[in-house]
Amino acid sequence: MKKYLKLLSLFILVFILAACAGEETGEDAGSADEPLRIGLLIPREGDYSFNDAAAKGMHDAKAQFGDDIYLRIFEYGNNPEGSFLQATQAGFDVLVGPDQLTDLIKDFAPEYPDTNFWIYDTVFDFSSGEYDNVSAIYYDTNESSYLAGYLAAKTSDTGVIGFIAGMNTPSISNNLVGYIQGAKAADPDITIASEYVGSWEDPARAREIAKRMYDDGASIIVSVAGGSGVGIIEEAVAQDALVIGSDLDQAAVFAARGQTLYADVIPTSLLKKIDHSIVRGIEREFEGVVRYGESVSFGLSENFVGLANNEFFKRTYEEDVRNEVLDIRDQIIKEEITVASYYEMSEDEFQELKTSVQP
Repeated sequence: MKKYLKLLSLFILVFILAACAGEETGEDAGSADEPLRIGLLIPREGDYSFNDAAAKGMHDAKAQFGDDIYLRIFEYGNNPEGSFLQATQAGFDVLVGPDQLTDLIKDFAPEYPDTNFWIYDTVFDFSSGEYDNVSAIYYDTNESSYLAGYLAAKTSDTGVIGFIAGMNTPSISNNLVGYIQGAKAADPDITIASEYVGSWEDPARAREIAKRMYDDGASIIVSVAGGSGVGIIEEAVAQDALVIGSDLDQAAVFAARGQTLYADVIPTSLLKKIDHSIVRGIEREFEGVVRYGESVSFGLSENFVGLANNEFFKRTYEEDVRNEVLDIRDQIIKEEITVASYYEMSEDEFQELKTSVQP
């Protein structure tokens, strides 16, 4: 009965919201060619990071597949449930969304067997129900974060580096595990300040945290904070400090927008190629080989994560440092270096690792 009432209330929301959600990136949905219909659900575009990476994947897919696909982006803001159910009622073949939609997909995917659901940046619990129409992808961000940690510690002139995340999620914890391990490989005595903003959309709070970290001696901060990360970048500009971006090549993004002050303080970014994931997923959907009913990971060896090796990276670091980081990347790919994963650790082991580098 409870589930029925929940469904009923959400159906009402659909009619209320019918006129206000979504950006269309394809031709009319009623095309006689019956294109593959794909919907992406994200909080909003314009975060220069996680959400924009997914939106970029949709636009890239449209450029590649043209009229063979019909795409729509739903920006759900503070109402993920209403937008999610609206999307399920719109006749899409595939709905794509981030880890924040995990509970909704668990609740409703079995109710819509004719729709396939792709969820990214999470390990999905397939044991909790019948999810033959769900495919999950997560990224070995511990590997790219290892490189960032090594680079940060190797080049730190204070012995202190920082890590600021938007929220405390398993994916973020995996980032932190790799960051700590890489930093300790470069400097066993490194100190790492880590903190969570508590939101993906609070740049003011993120800037406060960044200011405190820089004031306490952090020579560089990794930002894995989504839209909140803009505040970290702003504080780096104010202090003439450095920040490692995330998800997209953020220096390139800001440079393309003419925001050179922002670009100049981002020597590299942790790349999480959500855009590639979406394009590749569509390719595999056409081929009929998407792996439903399981979680699939991609890392350095598949080129789905990495560090941005761009003009800002080359401008900031000497060639020998850059080559050392690239050599470590190759060693990880060849499995000559094993990077620990949060997904294979107990919570006690994770907390012990964090404590080992705290100020």
